[in-house]
Amino acid sequence: MIGEAFSRVCVDLRTLTEVGLYGYHRIPPAQRLWIWAADLDQARKDLPITPATG
Repeated sequence: MIGEAFSRVCVDLRTLTEVGLYGYHRIPPAQRLWIWAADLDQARKDLPITPATG
């Protein structure tokens, strides 16, 4: 169950920027979009998401 929690990537809805698997704590809960890591390539095609840096 814990492993599944870190199988999702957080995207900041205010900027549509990925904050990665562990940067979600910097984003207010109402502004978080969660995407399964396995679906991230498709989400990048469908949405104007800026990939995480670093």
